[in-house]
Amino acid sequence: MDPAAWARLRAEAEHHCARKAKPQEVTIGQIYRRLAELGGIDESSQKQAMEVEASVELGITSPIAYTSALLQRTIAAGKRTAILSDTYLNKTDLLALLNSCSPQIDSADVFASSETLETKRSGALFRVFSRGHGSLPGQIVHIGDNLSSDVLNARRAGYKAAPYTCSKPNRYERALAGPTRSNGIVRSVIAGSARATRLSRTFDDQRLETIWNVSCGVTGPLLFAFVTWILREAMARQAKRLYFLSRDGEILLKVARILLPKSSLLELRYLYVSRASLHPAALEQLSWEDIRSLRVRVGDTLGSLLDKLGLNSELLPEAEIRALSGLSRKTTLSRELISDLCQGVNYKAFHDRINEHAAAARLTVRRYLTKEGLLDKGTVGIVDVGWSGRLQRSIAKACASVGSFRSGQLVGFYFGLVDTPADSGTFLSFSDMPAGRELKRVVREDIFEAFCAAHHGTVTGYSGDGTPNLLTSDNREATRWGLDLQQEGIVGLATTATKTFQLASIDPADHILGLVDGVSAAMQIFIRKPSRCEAVTFGDFLHCESSLHDSFAAIAPPMRIQIRSIVRRLNGEEDVPIISRWPEASITRSFPRLVSAPLLGILWARQSSRYWA
Repeated sequence: MDPAAWARLRAEAEHHCARKAKPQEVTIGQIYRRLAELGGIDESSQKQAMEVEASVELGITSPIAYTSALLQRTIAAGKRTAILSDTYLNKTDLLALLNSCSPQIDSADVFASSETLETKRSGALFRVFSRGHGSLPGQIVHIGDNLSSDVLNARRAGYKAAPYTCSKPNRYERALAGPTRSNGIVRSVIAGSARATRLSRTFDDQRLETIWNVSCGVTGPLLFAFVTWILREAMARQAKRLYFLSRDGEILLKVARILLPKSSLLELRYLYVSRASLHPAALEQLSWEDIRSLRVRVGDTLGSLLDKLGLNSELLPEAEIRALSGLSRKTTLSRELISDLCQGVNYKAFHDRINEHAAAARLTVRRYLTKEGLLDKGTVGIVDVGWSGRLQRSIAKACASVGSFRSGQLVGFYFGLVDTPADSGTFLSFSDMPAGRELKRVVREDIFEAFCAAHHGTVTGYSGDGTPNLLTSDNREATRWGLDLQQEGIVGLATTATKTFQLASIDPADHILGLVDGVSAAMQIFIRKPSRCEAVTFGDFLHCESSLHDSFAAIAPPMRIQIRSIVRRLNGEEDVPIISRWPEASITRSFPRLVSAPLLGILWARQSSRYWA
């Protein structure tokens, strides 16, 4: 019998027994006897099957940080405590579950409905407890998450009731667990893992709690699905190594090390590269393609081009620029001037100076990549978030014809791509596969890069021996924001989900479709309907688009109604979105719900490319 058929039969048996026993409890023994009647199991195998179910329950059970801490504080204060549980599990198995989370629970203090057959659902278990505990109902405080059983029925029994509803699945966990085009248990596992990870910590600070909850319910599942796809595709192509490009690859590598089967021969490595460190080395003769790779535009200054080529004012002083070309760092780049610089006709000495610097950069890049084994024979995987594949192009061009290396060895694995350079190997995009198209509609580049923020600064180049040079050894802005907590949540989710999939003997790589269904639903909620605290917390994340990392801006700052600026943006005079990189968050954080709701409705209806830039 396949797992799906077993799950249906197991659920049918429990529902049948529950209806028959109502209002009393059903036991696991009754359920399995019914399973035998339905032909789902041999009578001789009932005991073994029940033991397997109990062991699985024990394997996937994890403590709720809030209730565990509350129980410990109550015991430490010398107050009497007891556990009342509506469960079909026998008391021995229930105790094993409880003691795996809190080892100070005594058997005499556990009241299981499967033992008395009376339930909190009917209110009768409260009366059983009052008689056995010896306390007056008015002296008892009952804490639980079910409004009917734990709150209303407790109060009807004369108890004080303190509802704890945070253990209920939140909106992301409900979205993750929704209907799927694949194996339903896959979405159940990822949703349950998200909930278990979320509940493993508790916070007094709402901003930190927001980072944690989103990391467990949105970011973690998203990166879990992405990395699962990467590993599946890399192993299918018999890649011998996967290089996770800094800095977006830092957290992706951490997730990959959790997911990669121990038996796999695939080697995972971290590669210190950046636009600033690779693009200058890719130049042999400056071309328009190089200009595009450097993200230099008509209207920029010559100084900005030189800085992106690694020729700062120390390496190429103003006096030398004037001597070589008659230009200055403040000279505005026109289309004609860029063409002249590329062709080297009118500025040959200056053109040669740029190419000379590129050749020196190429040598240090090659030393570093050789030391890292990237130029060895065989298929080599490169992992990055996206979005144009320019780093892969620069690696291919910088290392062209070095020994046996050929650009065709490179296979790039990206979350999304808007462009793929020629003659630079193979490019694969997670969001372009059929299962990922829903994600492509909702994921914003800046948000995804915030999810993949790293602990170190950008790579500025390499020493003579090929050692990477970092702009900064840390990432203070992201660390102050809460980067450590974000990565802890992502790693926690990946660890819990991997353990649960292994316990269920399910390979998530066989169910990418189901994973993406759930992740798309959760991501759509986060992007389109962020809570106010989510909009503020993640909207304040400082993002930098410049390869020089010399300017930062919030992803979704509060809206400021400036008519002149709006008109300029509508006319395309300002190269920024009309609202922000994440307009839904800017609107949500700027206006009360009465105003933000219709504004968001208009935004979604328009879906203008300017809004969704």
